[in-house]
Amino acid sequence: MDEQARRELRLASAYGLSLGALVRIQGIRPEMLFGLMIVSDLCRGTGAKALITSVVDGLHMINSLHYAGSAVDFILSLVEDREDWVAELSKRLGRDFDVIDEGTHVHVEYQPRVGASR
Repeated sequence: MDEQARRELRLASAYGLSLGALVRIQGIRPEMLFGLMIVSDLCRGTGAKALITSVVDGLHMINSLHYAGSAVDFILSLVEDREDWVAELSKRLGRDFDVIDEGTHVHVEYQPRVGASR
């Protein structure tokens, strides 16, 4: 295991959430930082680990919210019931966030809905 991998593992151990070595976060919206705080809190409370794999980088659809700093992808591990964990994250984030389990990763996006009810 190289030094970068050990560093990421230590961060994930302390916070439940770590940032992949090549992930760019410049331009992330403040609302997404709030969302990541909630991801971290849920990880710490459940013993899960999340490794952020994409924020404003990576290859996404042309109109992806990633490019606007409004979406994050992460790999989730050490979760007994992934479906319940994702549902709990969605509940904690509230109606202005979408949480989608893509199978290989979890996608979270900030997409406020003025006047909409969920």
